Amino acid sequence: MRRLAFIALIGVIGISLPQMSFGQTPSSETPQIVSLCQILKDPNAFEGRTLQFRGAIRSEFEDFTVHDTSCPDHYGSGIWLMFGGDVDCPTPSTANDVGRVPGTDVRFRGKKYALVKDDEFQTFHKFITTREKRKSIYQVTATLEGTFFTGRTEKDPRGRLALPGYGHMGCCHLFIIHRVSEVSAQKKPTA
Repeated sequence: MRRLAFIALIGVIGISLPQMSFGQTPSSETPQIVSLCQILKDPNAFEGRTLQFRGAIRSEFEDFTVHDTSCPDHYGSGIWLMFGGDVDCPTPSTANDVGRVPGTDVRFRGKKYALVKDDEFQTFHKFITTREKRKSIYQVTATLEGTFFTGRTEKDPRGRLALPGYGHMGCCHLFIIHRVSEVSAQKKPTA
């Protein structure tokens, strides 16, 4: 009887094991489709959630952020971007975003975050990293899927919203990119 119970237990573990994530980003989790405005209006509501949204990407000196010009300015801080996986970010500023070990997913707050490096990602990466005289030359828009982290949201002694804590000088909330899709780009007008 013990032997049958042991065999049954091994069978249950064998069936369950492939479904366990062991600290990995829940890639099977369906992302919640939201707008950037929704996130910025109430960032705490999206803490640690897997999200999908579309936005304009800024990849410049001390700036790797996503924007939507339709969001009211009073929504506060922006969203700093960071790649999952082993791809260095184009602008260093957040822990673990440059000097990545090839073949190793980035760790953040004790979890690993993967990145899908398909044709869409390769196109996206090419557009955001192509430079002329150290300036990006493309205006890039894309749909991003990943995990959102809220920075601090308390107010300083003067009643102003404190800087959230991620990105350049703590400017922003954080979004770790897992997947990129629907990439569009056009050359910036020359001055």
